[in-house]
Amino acid sequence: MTCPLSLSLVCLVACGGETTDKQTATGNKESNQQVVVDTSEADGTPAPTAEPEADVTPAAEDPAPTQEPVVYEGIDMDSTLNGQDWLETFIGVIDEPKVVVFSDITGKKVIVEQNAEVTFNLDEDAMALFIPEGYADARVSTGIFTDSNKISIGAEYYSIFYLDPEKMREEMKGITDYCPAFLVMKGDERVILRFQLKIE
Repeated sequence: MTCPLSLSLVCLVACGGETTDKQTATGNKESNQQVVVDTSEADGTPAPTAEPEADVTPAAEDPAPTQEPVVYEGIDMDSTLNGQDWLETFIGVIDEPKVVVFSDITGKKVIVEQNAEVTFNLDEDAMALFIPEGYADARVSTGIFTDSNKISIGAEYYSIFYLDPEKMREEMKGITDYCPAFLVMKGDERVILRFQLKIE
């Protein structure tokens, strides 16, 4: 998997490969079969036999449970506000930096969680970086090409920008897992916001 470079910046992250294996191997596997003991009485009545225990191991093809989207109390994901005004509602509610995707054309509003996948329409959607109090935008990104023909908006707590459709399509061509990233700072601590970008 290749992590793209932007503006000759060193790639900040490796895409997607950070999963923690929380499964542990079990010791000796117990048999699911019970022993049948003959306790027949003299009258010839047969002793009851125990049925084998059912195998409760889930089948390999069972789908993984779907993760529920994160809900932020006080943030209306169905808001009819435009993207900029909607971002204003984050202030004092969301206390960590977030990548945000929205469209003032379709009403799309997405708060992108760390390492999550987001679908982006290069012709309609805008991208934003929300920076709450205590954090600072390091102005460093990888895999992001902005459209110089559209006006970006910079405010105290967020930046809104539009992606360059031609450059993004060229950069993403042939890449299955395209993983852009932003660098923000919390004092001396580096915080990397990464996500998987899919183009509509």
